[in-house]
Amino acid sequence: MFKKTLPAFTLFLIVLLCGAIFLTTNEGFTTNASNLDNDISKKPKVLVLFYNMDCGFCKDLKPIWDDAQQQLPDSITSVDCSNADSADVKAVVKKYKITSYPRMIFFNNGIVQEDYEGPRTTDDIVKYVTSKVGSESNDTNDNAKSMIPNLM
Repeated sequence: MFKKTLPAFTLFLIVLLCGAIFLTTNEGFTTNASNLDNDISKKPKVLVLFYNMDCGFCKDLKPIWDDAQQQLPDSITSVDCSNADSADVKAVVKKYKITSYPRMIFFNNGIVQEDYEGPRTTDDIVKYVTSKVGSESNDTNDNAKSMIPNLM
């Protein structure tokens, strides 16, 4: 009996594992208070949401944020600061001067560039991040073109 069900069970586990890998890779990178600095230093430009699930505004924003993160998984992440007693959360709140939630900060090479204070819709958040991430490649291309002598 086990000889007949073992291949089917093995196939089921393979399909389940592949599905789990697919689902986790589409959600983008995630971080937490203890790993934030390390994680954002690996990303050239990233928008981070600092939120607390005890906050009504955060509860409203979180599904919108998650939709935006699915569209730009390498450029958008969030940090749950709900556990205010955690030493890691306290350190992050102090370092980035988080005085209210939700707070969205855009980082450029691990350094705070600016707060995002635009509209809180998926489309607007994605447009903002796309414009910030895209500006780096455009600046690089413009600088490279200006360095090439005009031969004509």
